[in-house]
Amino acid sequence: MNLDIGKRSKISSFLVKLRKCRNLYQNQNSDAKFFTMISILAQERLLGAALGTALTGIVVFEQRKQIYESISDHQSQLASESQMKEPIFGKKSRSEFALLWNKAVDQIFVPVIESISSRRW
Repeated sequence: MNLDIGKRSKISSFLVKLRKCRNLYQNQNSDAKFFTMISILAQERLLGAALGTALTGIVVFEQRKQIYESISDHQSQLASESQMKEPIFGKKSRSEFALLWNKAVDQIFVPVIESISSRRW
């Protein structure tokens, strides 16, 4: 491996600087190392929280957009259908609903009426 002198000196100076940094890190007390690690963990948590918040915001925005679109589509369909159909509670529907309501009330309250009448109230 033939390296010229300029490249060798650059590599050796880089290795010297790297050893100095490693020695400085190794010579630090344990508290400094601990705070460095906490700083890294805090940065990771902050990054995760920021990414999670952004993702949640995007999901909520897209869901709201879909909801608003479906509501407007549904309202436009109702507007076009309401012109063609009979109202929900038209004359025929009201009479059928009243008949069904009366039958249901009679079926529910027959036992109550019989028990009250048997007690002579």
